[in-house]
This record gives sequence, C-alpha cells and structure tokens, in this order.
Amino acid sequence: MADEERRRVERLRRRELFTALGLALVVTAGPLGLALAPLPEPVRASAFLVALLLAPFALARLALALRRARAYRRDLRDAHVLRFAGALSAFDSLALDRDLALLARRGVFAPEPGVEQDLVVLKDARELLHANGRWAERRVSLHVSELALPPESPVKLSLPRELRSEAAQTLEVARRRLTDLELRELAQHAARLRQPGTALLLLTPVMAGALYVWADSDWSLPPHLASAPLIIGMWLLAVQALLRRRRVAQRLASDMDLGWVITVDHGERAGGDPELPARGVESLLNARLDWTVNRRPATWRRFAR
Repeated sequence: MADEERRRVERLRRRELFTALGLALVVTAGPLGLALAPLPEPVRASAFLVALLLAPFALARLALALRRARAYRRDLRDAHVLRFAGALSAFDSLALDRDLALLARRGVFAPEPGVEQDLVVLKDARELLHANGRWAERRVSLHVSELALPPESPVKLSLPRELRSEAAQTLEVARRRLTDLELRELAQHAARLRQPGTALLLLTPVMAGALYVWADSDWSLPPHLASAPLIIGMWLLAVQALLRRRRVAQRLASDMDLGWVITVDHGERAGGDPELPARGVESLLNARLDWTVNRRPATWRRFAR
C-alpha cells in the first residue's frame, strides 16, 4: 500500500468513526432529551414513538460504521491491497455480474470488451480504492472471493454411456475430475445454502409474537393485530426460500459426490459455435449451473459467498 493510499484509507476510517460517534450521541442523548424537555404529554408520546421506530435504523447504521472502521484498520495494518488488471471478454455480462453493472453505472469504466482495466480494491473493506488512475469518488462495495481455479491442463474423459448424445460436430463434450480445492468450495456453497437466511431468523420471533397475540384473542377475524396475517405470510415466504435453497444444496452435494463436471469445448473442425466462449464451458450435471466460463469461475460462485 502506497503512502497516498494509506492516507486516503485513514481518512475513510476517521469519517466512519465520527459517524459512529455522532450516531451514538443521538441514540443515547435523544431519549434523555425527550424525557427532560417540557413537552405536552401527547407530543412527548408521539416523539417517543417516532424515536422508537427510528432507533433500529440508527443502531444498524452505527453497527455498519463500526464494522467499516474496523475493516479499514485491518487494511491499514495489513498494508496490502488487491489489484485486478485485464480486459473484459465478450462473455462478461452486466446482467449477470452486479459488480460490473455497478462500476458501469458509477462511471468507473466503460464495459467494452478488449479495453484494459486496472482496479485496486481494499482487501478487508472490500471497497474500490481507485480505478484506472482515478480515486473512487463514492463508496463502491464489491464482492471479493477466493475461488478455486480449474487445472491448466485437465485430463478429460468420455461421458458415461447413459449421458452421451448426438452433439454438434463442432463441439467436444467430455468430463473432468474436480480438484480438491474445487470440491472444498462446492462443499462450502452447499453448507451455506443449508443455513437459514437472515430474513427467517428475524421474522421467526416476530411471527411467534404475532401468533401469540392472535391466539390470545381466540383467533378472531379480522385479528386485533392487523399485521399478523402479513407477518405470517412473510415468514412462510422465508421458509419457502430456505427449502428452495436446500434443494439446490442437495443438488450441489450430488455433484460433489459425483466428483466431475461436464466440459464443452470447440471441436477440431473449423467454424465453431459462436455462442461458446473460446476456452469452453464447464457445467455441474445435477445442479445445472455453469462452473467455469472461458476457463474462469462462473459469476454465481463469487456472489454466493
């Protein structure tokens, strides 16, 4: 990390610390000020209600500021940044890669294939520091993950007889073994998908409270707590999302047990498929997801972390 980069990260850290300090003062002194202020009771009650509604957002922003300040401190202590240099290919899609779309919207670079790009990202804060020689004017949070790369010269085997089909003459369809690092990454994805999401963890106690209030009123319709059906419906949607993720995790586990991916490459005949990347595509059989595209990890693997 260069001296100028270090000074900029230090300024970012101080800004987050000042933000956290201001929010802490508001959260602690606000209720005390309302209690001591000579206000009429109806006005005081309304003010307390507004403060109660705003408190979770203030606390969430306070926690975010402290988390960012700690991340900046770790980056300063580590004194290393991540540099990503190279050119986009015709198969890098803004529709699939949210980071590319964000960088394009912020005007960081023009997403044109073949144009060299140079991005420097903070390792722990996972924020863009500067791009193509220009400082990032606003905070740009990016997804940074360490993924398993495919082997440079993989040994490819023919597909099992039950999976063979009449492929186009310009394509070569085979399979290759997943490396130990790839199997480990696949297991991590499956384990993450089996975990209940944040929405379900937050909605479960709220749903339980809504059910208790509704049951206490003998399940009267409409319920005294008007939002009870909405809360229960949101909880059911969160459960449905968890079950859907677990089905995907089961398919990923099946691919892990299988131990190989399907490879699709250009054949020896000239005039290959223009829709296929120059270095081919590898796909998971059971999950039906791309594993690599043009010898690079598929986009979903980075965003799934």
